[in-house]
Amino acid sequence: MTTEDTPRTVPSTAPALDVYYLESVEQVKVLAEPIRYRMSILLERPRTCAGLARLLGLSRAKAHYHLKQLEQVGLAIPDAEVLKNGIVEKYYISVGRMLNFGQLIPNDGSVPPGNVAPETFGAISSFLAAMLDVSRENASAVSSAEALKKGYFFDFEASLTEDQYRAVRRRLVDMSEEIVSLSRANLEGPPDADLVSFHITNYLTTTPGQPPEDDTEEDPCTA
Repeated sequence: MTTEDTPRTVPSTAPALDVYYLESVEQVKVLAEPIRYRMSILLERPRTCAGLARLLGLSRAKAHYHLKQLEQVGLAIPDAEVLKNGIVEKYYISVGRMLNFGQLIPNDGSVPPGNVAPETFGAISSFLAAMLDVSRENASAVSSAEALKKGYFFDFEASLTEDQYRAVRRRLVDMSEEIVSLSRANLEGPPDADLVSFHITNYLTTTPGQPPEDDTEEDPCTA
C-alpha cells in the first residue's frame, strides 16, 4: 500500500493491513450496506472498479458508486494507475482486512453507556447486520456435503460467571488475531501454496436474562 499522493504504476503485491480501527460513525454507516462491506473484503487485494463489478455481479456504474462511497470516508484508497490498451485503470485497496469498531465504544466500564450517542450504537448495529447478510450469502453458497463436513458450526446461548465470560472473550479475541496473522503470512507466501479459503463469523453478545415463569397464568399449551 502506498502513502504517496501519486498512486504507483504497478498494483501492490502485498495484501492490505491486517486490522484497521474505524475512526468515525460515518465510516460505520458506509459499511452498513452489505454490498460495500463485501466490496471492502474483496479489496484486501488491489482491484479495479471493473473487476469489483464482475465479482459482485453489478453494473460498472453501481460498482463505481459504492466504491466512491468507501473512498470518501477513507476505507478504500487508490493503490495504482495502470495504462492498459490506452486506458488508465485505477486500482484500489482496503485500509484493512479486518475493520474493527472497538475504538468507537468505551472499554469495559470506562464510560457509562449513556455517554455513547445512540447514533453510534445504531450505526454499529446496522454494520453487524450487514456482516450477517454477507455471512448468510456465504452459507447459502455452500453446495456440497463435503464443504459442510469441513466447516464448523456453533450457535449457543450460555450462562457464565463474569470471570468466565471475560476469559472466553479473551480467547476468542486471541484466536481472531492469530487467524488474521496466519492468513496474512500465507497471502504473502508462494502463490502456488495449497491454501484453504474460508469465511468465519464470530459474534459474542450478552443477552438479557430470561424472565421467571408466571405460574399464575393459564398455559395455553396444556389447556
